[in-house]
Amino acid sequence: MAQVHLDRSETPKGNIGRLIIDRPEKLNALGSEMVDQLKSAVDEVLKDDALRCVVITGVNEKCFCAGSDLRQLSELTSGSAGGFLRSTHSALEAVRNIPVPVIARIQGPCMGVGMELAAACDFRLATASSLFAMPKVKIGIPSVIEAALVARIMGNGRASWLMLTGENIDAQRAYEWGFLEEVVADTAALDTSVDRAVNGIMESGRLAVSSQKRLLRSWEETPLEQCIEESIRPFAAAHANTEPGELSSRVLERLSKT
Repeated sequence: MAQVHLDRSETPKGNIGRLIIDRPEKLNALGSEMVDQLKSAVDEVLKDDALRCVVITGVNEKCFCAGSDLRQLSELTSGSAGGFLRSTHSALEAVRNIPVPVIARIQGPCMGVGMELAAACDFRLATASSLFAMPKVKIGIPSVIEAALVARIMGNGRASWLMLTGENIDAQRAYEWGFLEEVVADTAALDTSVDRAVNGIMESGRLAVSSQKRLLRSWEETPLEQCIEESIRPFAAAHANTEPGELSSRVLERLSKT
């Protein structure tokens, strides 16, 4: 039975994809089969030409993802570990490369590869009861692959504290350290927060949002002057379609009524 599900919601302004991790008895820990299912779910959602955003969440309110399947990790050898990591990286990279905004809806433990999955998203919203950790050193192995994204998001010093001690931090600390964009009281408030983010995306220009995401990705590794110069082309290209005129007219109309 599939343990990563893809749901779609259709709206007049486009479709919303939801990738749901469904292994509650193991706190949504990811095994190799689930990693493959995650990659397949991403491939499937990308077939939707009306896709506007993607939300990644756990199946229930107890956990986002508590990390990799510990039993499977314990059975890896020096010969099999590389293949396991490459498959996991392929799935997380696929999430990161989704061309529309991806929101991590986090409740409960978000640890190890779960934290790496959240880091592959564009932004992260969480309940106050959520916990975060990169605990692999506790079982004698380093945090790798998309753990590098965690360091880029929160900075080397804070990532070092997480990855060298393996200790947990709460949602408020994760917010203060820059990993989370918002912390809310409970899951009802979390749904409201996610809906607000989704609505903001849906109200914006579809082509502009996709262009902006591509720019944000390129800015991560490109020198500042090159970032600025290369951003001119997509700005000019945006005016080759009708979005700027239509959306500007709506804004001007609202302003005229205030």
